[in-house]
Amino acid sequence: MKNKIFLSTAFFLLVCSFNGAGESSVNWTGFRGGGNSTTQIDGLPLKWSEDQITGWETNLQGRGQSSPVVYENKVFVSSVEGPKKERLIMSALDVFTGEILWNESVEATATREVTDYISFASPTPVVDSKCVYSLYEEGDFLAWDHSGNLKWRVSLSQEFGQPEGNHGQGSSPVLTEHGLVVLMDHEGASWIGCFDKECGKLKWKTPRNTQTAWSTPTLIHWKGQQALLASGSGTLTVYSSLDGSVLGSSSQELEGNNVPSPTISGDWVVIGARKRGSNMAFKLEENAEGNPEFVPQWEARKATSTFGSPLIHEGRAYIVSAAGIVYAYQLETGNPLFEERIKSSTWASPLSAPGRIYFFGADGTTTILAPSDTMDIIALNSLPIGEKDKVYGYAVTDSGFVVRTESALRAIFNP
Repeated sequence: MKNKIFLSTAFFLLVCSFNGAGESSVNWTGFRGGGNSTTQIDGLPLKWSEDQITGWETNLQGRGQSSPVVYENKVFVSSVEGPKKERLIMSALDVFTGEILWNESVEATATREVTDYISFASPTPVVDSKCVYSLYEEGDFLAWDHSGNLKWRVSLSQEFGQPEGNHGQGSSPVLTEHGLVVLMDHEGASWIGCFDKECGKLKWKTPRNTQTAWSTPTLIHWKGQQALLASGSGTLTVYSSLDGSVLGSSSQELEGNNVPSPTISGDWVVIGARKRGSNMAFKLEENAEGNPEFVPQWEARKATSTFGSPLIHEGRAYIVSAAGIVYAYQLETGNPLFEERIKSSTWASPLSAPGRIYFFGADGTTTILAPSDTMDIIALNSLPIGEKDKVYGYAVTDSGFVVRTESALRAIFNP
């Protein structure tokens, strides 16, 4: 395994200061962190280049498209190995040094040949104080403790049928106060279900009238209780996290909202879609029966959102296309602010940080914007990756980022 340190002198000072401060105080526990790609960490790295990066680089066993997650001093990331994804891998690394603490793997219960169109290790794990929970797109669901011991495994394919579709499953599990929620939108019988995080036993399962989608539900609070907002395959629905009952749904005609996950800020909901006219903003309000109701506010008529999810930041909504076109709108009115192309196509969802918006381009180019009604680029940075590689996702740490490419993790810290 390769573990490479950049700018060793600066890195040594960084490690010393971290060790003196004790454990990391930032946990990035699931897909898009808390579900909205937002951090309150101030002063994250602003400028770096291919030959000037303070951090580390570690090659991983296997390959994957999932994002890393962080809990205290550990980074966890899932991968697969073999032409048919025969081995399922979970790796734990030291967040400060990139040292591999453990690699564990198991044999997959269902396999599928990897091609240019089939995803590999695409769902992002979720982590809490006890375990990291990893879902693999062919239906294997596993829980590892923080020392690498396998606590339980469930084969969703054996229990409910292997996911059907052309590209594999991509939705990530969501941790609620009642368990682990999985959204399975596919060409077969789609459903959303909750599993006991102590043993993997199914607690509830609700059918969905949907087809293939890869969106991850977003955890919200409704009347003091946790609920799940799911956007996918033309639907927008709120489910109870307690029992999976449908609390409310949108009657708005939608199309193409198959990959981006919904973004929440207060009572605002912004959804992305590859179809123009289906990128929309709603207010989540209470109807006469006391249930959640989606009240349409505006639609982004020109925007498309293929991979990355929308972002809400300082009163503006941002939508980025796969080609790297950023569309910005005034949140309250939907008035278009700008439509500008950045340097790279993007697969990862943009990140909101105090005073900054980060766009992690697929080719390693990161564009950082200031919150403004115009396109105000405050930094443009390069991360060296392979010609055919991509930046798939990231996690936020105390003083920087851990970025995932197909077979490696790269940390970017402040010098």
